[in-house]
Amino acid sequence: MTWDMIAARIAENDAEKPNPLRAGLFDSLRGTSLQPNGNATKYMVGFKSEAGEKIVWELKGAARNFFVAPKWEVQAKAVGLGCERRPYVMGEKDGKRHSALNRPWSFPERDCLRVLVNTTDDLQKLIAVIDQQVAEPVLFSAAITRWIARLRQFFPDLVRFDRPDPDFDASEREYKIDGAARLTAALASAPDDTAVLEAVHDALAKSNLLSWRVYWPMSPKGNGDVAKIAAALRALVAAAQGPADDHPRALADFVAAWLGAVPDAQRDPARQIGEFLLMHLSPDTGIYIRHSVREDFWREAYGAKFPASDDLAEIYRQEHAFMTAIRDAFIDRGLAPRDMIDVQSALWVAHSYTEEQVAQEVETEAEMSDLTSPTNLILYGPPGTGKTYATAWEAVRLCLGEAADPLQYDRPALMSEYQRLCDEGRIEFTTFHQSMSYEDFVEGLRPETEAAVESELPEAAPRSGGFSLRPHNGIFRRISENARLDVGENGAMHRLDRNRRIVRLGLTGGDWRKSFEQILSAGQIDWPLGGDIDWSGPEYEEWEAIKVRRQRDDPKLVGNQAPIYGTWVVRAAAEVGDYIILTVGKGQIVALGRFSGPYEYTPASERGATQHTRSVEWIWHDPEGVPRQEIYASPFTSFHPIYFLSDDQIDWDGLESAVFGPVAEQSAVDARPYVLIIDEINRANISKVFGELITLLEPDKRLGAANEIRLRLPYSGRLFGVPSNLHVVGTMNTADRSIALLDTALRRRFSFRELMPEPEVLPKDCDGIDLRKLLATINARIEYLFDREHQVGHAYFTTCRSRADIGAVMRDKVIPLLAEYFHEDLAKVALVLGDAPGRPVRFLQADRLQPPQGMAENEFVEEKWRWLVADSFDFAEFEADGADT
Repeated sequence: MTWDMIAARIAENDAEKPNPLRAGLFDSLRGTSLQPNGNATKYMVGFKSEAGEKIVWELKGAARNFFVAPKWEVQAKAVGLGCERRPYVMGEKDGKRHSALNRPWSFPERDCLRVLVNTTDDLQKLIAVIDQQVAEPVLFSAAITRWIARLRQFFPDLVRFDRPDPDFDASEREYKIDGAARLTAALASAPDDTAVLEAVHDALAKSNLLSWRVYWPMSPKGNGDVAKIAAALRALVAAAQGPADDHPRALADFVAAWLGAVPDAQRDPARQIGEFLLMHLSPDTGIYIRHSVREDFWREAYGAKFPASDDLAEIYRQEHAFMTAIRDAFIDRGLAPRDMIDVQSALWVAHSYTEEQVAQEVETEAEMSDLTSPTNLILYGPPGTGKTYATAWEAVRLCLGEAADPLQYDRPALMSEYQRLCDEGRIEFTTFHQSMSYEDFVEGLRPETEAAVESELPEAAPRSGGFSLRPHNGIFRRISENARLDVGENGAMHRLDRNRRIVRLGLTGGDWRKSFEQILSAGQIDWPLGGDIDWSGPEYEEWEAIKVRRQRDDPKLVGNQAPIYGTWVVRAAAEVGDYIILTVGKGQIVALGRFSGPYEYTPASERGATQHTRSVEWIWHDPEGVPRQEIYASPFTSFHPIYFLSDDQIDWDGLESAVFGPVAEQSAVDARPYVLIIDEINRANISKVFGELITLLEPDKRLGAANEIRLRLPYSGRLFGVPSNLHVVGTMNTADRSIALLDTALRRRFSFRELMPEPEVLPKDCDGIDLRKLLATINARIEYLFDREHQVGHAYFTTCRSRADIGAVMRDKVIPLLAEYFHEDLAKVALVLGDAPGRPVRFLQADRLQPPQGMAENEFVEEKWRWLVADSFDFAEFEADGADT
């Protein structure tokens, strides 16, 4: 991709709808350090900064949207730029956002941040944010809170590091301090490089930080060139005892020397050895961090992957900045770490101790039960009692367990964690209503235009206008499948990415086995119908452009024939990361791979004919193959050698079983909890919404349970079960419907927790009004006149700060609610509020009605009154006594 190619893309968009801003922003971009990154589409183009930061510009429409990594949100907002997160939603096509954001040069399978750029000045502000070296990403506060909670879970007496907790120091610190002292002394007396190597090897062997396999090449029986390693170690030791600024380059030099001294060496073992020395010889500034801890905690702290780099010095700088930020955060929280050894130890405990505990708990619970009992809970009570408010805590608690305890009374941190879990797809929220149906909640048929499915299954003739009905997953099936397929924090190797599309390539002819072996050995596919044209230009990103070019040479070709459609699939439609299967005939699948590179063109030469290739990483292959029926519902068409499989026809479970074997059918032992929140669960027709699946909610009917049940869904025909790691939390308003009237099937399968008004959470003195007394008095009168299920919740008053606020709540919310309760009988509303004819007006004013003309007053036994809301309210009955508690 070049600047001229981008200019051509801009010209295409301006030809459709001129926009002067595009040219201005383009000129501004050319004057910066940014460079074009990868490919581009008509809609979006990518750039990369000198530091490797990605920026994607949406050319279409207003051309004001730029996309960057989420870690820049705080800095972008600080300079006045409008921002909005664009999460990648697991289980949704293209992550439920524009497909260009999933290209390799964009943010594939990662969240990103949309930044609104209205002027060239705004663009310069954004680039300045990305370029400035001092603008470190901001750690998520909730992550720090969570790590400290994990640390104290195992060391509850650890208040501050500088006030030693004997248990913590004995477990995590003392052996490192002792090892550092022994190493320093041994190095001080080492006469030569060999003695340096022996001292380092001895320190590594006596420490439990590194596996013996890491340093085995430098052992007496190892396969490394010990002379080269010894010289490199001496240089690193000297640098470790010197200025901290020299550490990154010294580490990179050591790793390079290790790679030259050890056959088939990898970088990370050398990095670990180097960082071990840096931390032990310079504990105040040197750092050591395991790869797994770094990757997991970086994502937890910043919401993104650790930035990859070929430069070990840059990797160390990133790691050092990360651990320094954590050290500063610990200091801010009052933990007072003594050095980087404390920081490393705390992160190790928070990361690995938790994993060990989970493993122990799983083993212990396995002896008691075959599954972890799922939660089916309904929070019920009158309106305004905080039911929906409470679901956030319940959901986070179910997802994180005891690690969530510190968040219970820290609402901002709790909501930050709640949003993170929502972004990950582990918490879903829906609201039931009277028109909610099985088709909305579980699965149903939805129309799709022929244009929407055109790329999936080409036919021999052009499609006509119209639509087709296709199964569509509702929220319950979607989160159930996500929970069932969850592979835990560390991932697993027996799952495929079900958000990816699958391309089918048919092998033909009697010698297909020869082609099969050539494709596997070459690690690529070659498309034979691409002609002699180089399709790598950006103008051929779209199917229409390829069609126009091919029809120039052969006007008889139509758009869905292989020379056009197949070329488009190979050139642009199949993205890096999409899957490809090789098939034989209409019934056998013989290989599965993943596209690992973009389209490549090789012109004809003496060595061979023109080639149109895509590199493929082969995951599985078997010339005997597996039957198509086990993986795909429809026979493969013979009209096209290559095309996308239809999403709703793919049996992913069958495909994973064929590729990975029986292990694919097993749920991950460390599958994480998922939570579905159903607000106002009693407002829908439960039997209509859940249908036959209500049975599957029972704990012993869940997947993996003793009485597991799977049912075949009516529209997709797929077997479906509810996993044990899915929890369901509902809310119901008792003013709408009593528990006694709730669907019996639902009542038997859920536990119920009542949330009633809590006057004590309100202030006794809010601008002179005792809110506790006000709410308690109103509810006591309601219960006496009506029942306890129609009370008024405390949440109506929690935001009140003045008399005006309280008056507004009474006028606009409480009085209308009471009128609804008592079916517009305002006389009873007046009794609740303490008003009556002849009394001083408090909230409702009573005016005596005179008989209309032609009606005698004595025709009525009782007097008639018109009740009106007073212009101003009298809170004399609820005046505060001056105690604000």
